[in-house]
Amino acid sequence: MGFVPHEETGGVGPGAVLIAVALLSLVPGCARSGANAPGGAVTTLREHSIKIDPGDQQCTQDTECILIQTHCGGCSCGTPINRAVEAKYERRFKDLCDGFHGPHCEIHCPERTLGCRERTCIIQ
Repeated sequence: MGFVPHEETGGVGPGAVLIAVALLSLVPGCARSGANAPGGAVTTLREHSIKIDPGDQQCTQDTECILIQTHCGGCSCGTPINRAVEAKYERRFKDLCDGFHGPHCEIHCPERTLGCRERTCIIQ
């Protein structure tokens, strides 16, 4: 058996891969912008996220728990924290995300129920 081009074997050629990548870039969701950092450098979502201190998720009852946004681009449905520290995270989010020009997401977040389990705020 000699060399058989990939077209004859039913394989996927490089043109098909490029078309698939182009089509996926049209799907709604997270999109990257070349202007998301000075000089057009690409940054990651982690660099534009607030880190939650584990102690700020402690609770004694369900009503103490709220959801906050932790990613500048809106690529998350929220993280549970104790409402007593909400202002602290609102300031962090504002400081980190004002003027943000990075990846943005359009996601639908389902209705979520929060609870306090084992002294930690969780999404049930």
